Amino acid sequence: MIFQSYSYLNLPKGKHGLIDPEGNFIPYGDAGNLCSYEKQIKVFVREQLKVDLISSYQKKKEMVPSNLYLFRNNIYDYKALLLDFLGYCNYETYPSSDVVIELPIETINGKKVTDEQIRTLEELIKINENKKEAFSSIKQLTLRKK
Repeated sequence: MIFQSYSYLNLPKGKHGLIDPEGNFIPYGDAGNLCSYEKQIKVFVREQLKVDLISSYQKKKEMVPSNLYLFRNNIYDYKALLLDFLGYCNYETYPSSDVVIELPIETINGKKVTDEQIRTLEELIKINENKKEAFSSIKQLTLRKK
């Protein structure tokens, strides 16, 4: 399975997706679908990125709470690992104009949200007509970076 990535200039509407540190958007699901996309994200990490996030986690295991990255015994949350260990952001939009934005936790691995990611998030919020509160969250994030 190949995951297409989109630059800030040609973002698709109505998609859930990941945003890499360069600001590229990698969609993994449709806005109207409420199912879990953990399998698609796991495939993306293993087959396209070819990264062993589990080993990265194992090396820092003592420093981070295990409940952040495990659904249950030996079932890992690849989305959370991708955010905190590789610096990705997650964006989920819903038909109700609600939005979920997940960002890397900087204290875990030193990964910060990039200006490129902020620009892509702002554009996604705009094209998907998400609630205006989402813009204020991004604005606060921009102020914290300075």
